[in-house]
Amino acid sequence: MKRLTVIAFLMIPIFNSVFGQQQHKKLLLTLEESIKIALENNPDIIASKQKIVQKQWEKEDSKTKFLPVISGSFSYTRLDKSPSISVPGMPLEIEMSKNGIYSASINLTQPVFTGGALSSQYLIKKVELDIAGGEKNLVEQDIVFQVIQTFFSVLKAANFYQAAEILVNQRQAHLANVKKLFEAGLATKADILKAEVTLADAKQKLVETANLMDLAKENLKTVLKLPFEIEISGQDCLARIWPEKELSWWKEAAFKKRDELKQIEKNRSIVELTKKIVQSENYPDVFFILSLKGEKGTSSGLNNWYQNITALVSFNMNIWNWQSTKKRINAIDAQISQIETQKTKISDLISLEITSAYLNLKSAEEKIKVMEKAVEDAQEHVRVTELLRREGLATTTDVIDAQTYLYQSKASYYQALYDYQIAHYQLVKASGQLLDEFRTEK
Repeated sequence: MKRLTVIAFLMIPIFNSVFGQQQHKKLLLTLEESIKIALENNPDIIASKQKIVQKQWEKEDSKTKFLPVISGSFSYTRLDKSPSISVPGMPLEIEMSKNGIYSASINLTQPVFTGGALSSQYLIKKVELDIAGGEKNLVEQDIVFQVIQTFFSVLKAANFYQAAEILVNQRQAHLANVKKLFEAGLATKADILKAEVTLADAKQKLVETANLMDLAKENLKTVLKLPFEIEISGQDCLARIWPEKELSWWKEAAFKKRDELKQIEKNRSIVELTKKIVQSENYPDVFFILSLKGEKGTSSGLNNWYQNITALVSFNMNIWNWQSTKKRINAIDAQISQIETQKTKISDLISLEITSAYLNLKSAEEKIKVMEKAVEDAQEHVRVTELLRREGLATTTDVIDAQTYLYQSKASYYQALYDYQIAHYQLVKASGQLLDEFRTEK
């Protein structure tokens, strides 16, 4: 196929960006390159990538919950005097502790059994990472389609401008012919005035299409995040006619590839894992704890450090919580039912979107065929009418009408041509394959 392109002209001495350093050189951008630039520069995509990094670290953090935790503590207590006891009948006091007491400990806590709560929490973080990736795909698809729309808008506006230029040239040539016929006595002053009025109207159309083209360029620069110093111009190309596929093929692809449906399934997985965490409250939490403690200044060690190692297994379980666990499980079951209803609704909307995009594509394809024939007929009409006018068999109005029909048919043809391209990519996007198409296209 012909590559779809826009041309960018460098207007500043040095432009450091994705293009590198360029000095007064013309930049040729294909549609694929434009998409690449947009994906690299768009802030929404950058934010989605940062969210993926966030979820990756959260997943890594959840792994640490399976590992032992080592903690330590130290304290110092100062008493106003050392406590002691006296022995009845004897002038003797026994010191119980020093007035300065030191205490230190190191503890190791290892979860042994949590009823599946820890593993469910880890799996939730893993699914959340997948969801972040899916969200990034959705953002990328929107950006890619936005680039496609603005890219073809530039090409379409450029062709409108070229058609308006041709119309101006035709009207100028017609005015010159009318003046010659007037000198030969074959045209009236009214014919000259009418030709001048229609020439002014054609020039007005040229100004309008120039403004339309400038606006399309600015839109493309905004989408691509290009500096305002860059001037973008459109270069015409031959549009691609895509192979036909049945509506059922597009729908089947959509139900397999659409990220919205995948996101719903992932959300359901999170809710089901949350249910398992709640259900884990029906089982005991078992922890192994190893503790090393040291004391100084107490009865265990008045002048030296006394050390003690303790190992224990801890069991903790709810015996009665007024059926709070059961009620939360019922609430989660209701949430799962809502997700199923939402999935059905979104599936119906996707099916309708595919059907609408498919019909738009077929309609645009038919419009191209109709307008190709219309342009051919209008060109022949202009040629024949101008010949008849030279022979005095057609009026100035006939020539002007013929030129107007040609301009309108060309504008409609270009509209249909690029609407067809956009309709195709709209259908590809609706089927969830837009990113795949540009990853595989050469």
